[in-house]
Amino acid sequence: MSDSGDPFGSDHASYTARLDGARPKTVVIEQLPPTAKPYGREAQLPALRLVRPAVALDAGSIWRYARVVGFIPEHGVPLTYPHLLAFPMHLLMLTDPAFPWPALGLVHLANHVRLRRPLAYKDTLRVEVVLRHDNGQAFVLHTRIYRRSEAVWDGDSVYLKRGVTTLGSALDPLELGPDPLQRIARWQLASQLGRDYAKVSGD
Repeated sequence: MSDSGDPFGSDHASYTARLDGARPKTVVIEQLPPTAKPYGREAQLPALRLVRPAVALDAGSIWRYARVVGFIPEHGVPLTYPHLLAFPMHLLMLTDPAFPWPALGLVHLANHVRLRRPLAYKDTLRVEVVLRHDNGQAFVLHTRIYRRSEAVWDGDSVYLKRGVTTLGSALDPLELGPDPLQRIARWQLASQLGRDYAKVSGD
């Protein structure tokens, strides 16, 4: 039976004392935050707009992303790369105190992207994200990217919140092929590809 006073035993106590001699910082928590946002049956999506006014494209980051995802870096900025600029803003939107539901539990249905003008490695872009659709169940995080006040890229991320009352008009149906479950290709992917993507995307 240990008499060190440490519930984990004398070995743990001696190891703790050897760390660096510094006393641990004490943080007093008066009240714990709520574990999750309440699931309201009806909720109004907030009128939010997030803006990053000057995002410089980094050639090294784009090159590494292109190599991992399968684009040819010499062909320029990949069509899907701007989504990486917007996705942190999507997370900020979904975790904003005004957003009515927790991000965990939302169903990500689809992504749509449109390249209006080719992008160059040296570009500085303005990135805007808004909640574009409000019908209570499905909604769209719409991203528009500008270069010198000209729209050059659009992206829509469609999400579904199940179990809530529909407000507003119905979302346009997703465009699917005649047999969306038919296998049309078989990919052989390296086992570390997910980790490689995480490194270049921050995902």
